[in-house]
Amino acid sequence: MVKIKNPLIVALDVPTAEQAKGVVNTLVGTVNFFKVGWQLFIREGIQFVEWLNTRQCNIFLDLKLNDTPSTVEATIKNIPIKALPYLKFITLQGDEETVKAARFGNDEIDFLFCSKLSTSALSDVDVARFSHENANAIKAGCTGVIASGLRIAVVREQFPETIIVSPGIRRIDDRTDRHVAVTTPERAIKYGSDYIVVGRPIIESHNIVQTTVDFLAKIT
Repeated sequence: MVKIKNPLIVALDVPTAEQAKGVVNTLVGTVNFFKVGWQLFIREGIQFVEWLNTRQCNIFLDLKLNDTPSTVEATIKNIPIKALPYLKFITLQGDEETVKAARFGNDEIDFLFCSKLSTSALSDVDVARFSHENANAIKAGCTGVIASGLRIAVVREQFPETIIVSPGIRRIDDRTDRHVAVTTPERAIKYGSDYIVVGRPIIESHNIVQTTVDFLAKIT
């Protein structure tokens, strides 16, 4: 995949399409990559993803698909990927069979592997398991990995060419919310992230454009 110059992905962590469209319409021109997770997808469905595509917004569909191989394959086939040229990433969990099934469903999209291991666990054993899971997923067909905090550097060292997308990004004065593996935007890029995902610090700010510009200034 050709990496996009702007490494900031804004997470649309809101419950309705109306709220999400408000964020997108305000930020288009400043940032052009948005994440859709289960909170929004479960209510608005693929129709909202199609709307983002009509706005020529790059899309990260964060569904962490993990089911029987036949169900994962069928789910991927039901996503109209060919009609969504701006859909860039879909997340998977599970094991190698999950990844292979997703690849049977579509062999063109970039699948990102999201480990189930607790992001707060950084013992040698946990890091080894984390690396092993990622290696298996990449071998099976994932082209990228979700990694946060210090694990970004672990992934980058082990997989120099793999796409790394990093959540849990906060500036020094931002609330950490529920994230336990938090790092600053500057450090994430230094550790090796290709893309950083920022939700609440932007969408809950009083001036979302200025806050977005501030994040961009730290990473570009």
